[in-house]
Amino acid sequence: QKKVMEDMSRTQASTEVIEKVVRKLDVDQIERQKKRFNVCINKVPESHKKSPRDREKDDLQYCTDSLEIEAEDIVSCYRAGKKNEKIADFSRPLIVKLRSVENVSYYTLNGKGFKTKVDLWINPDLCRSDR
Repeated sequence: QKKVMEDMSRTQASTEVIEKVVRKLDVDQIERQKKRFNVCINKVPESHKKSPRDREKDDLQYCTDSLEIEAEDIVSCYRAGKKNEKIADFSRPLIVKLRSVENVSYYTLNGKGFKTKVDLWINPDLCRSDR
């Protein structure tokens, strides 16, 4: 009877571990689906304007002018993380949402990254588990 109880507890623990792993995989899959239209660009200079809308307009303008991303390919863009006023040259990653997966593939050279004329890399926006 004691052996049966130990086997049952091991089986239950294994089941719980399997369920936890499956939930984590589901969360990762959902995150990948959300990010499949996004590209991530690091070291893009931040605008010093006060209004978030003005800063977003500056980011969109930078994408079209300096990074040579077509305006009609961009759905939206935003900065990841919190703005740090204490560090002078601190710039948050710029996340740009594009219209299609084909656009993401084009601007990232099929996921390998694309170096722009201003020495910045356009990379796919990866979920935490893929980094």
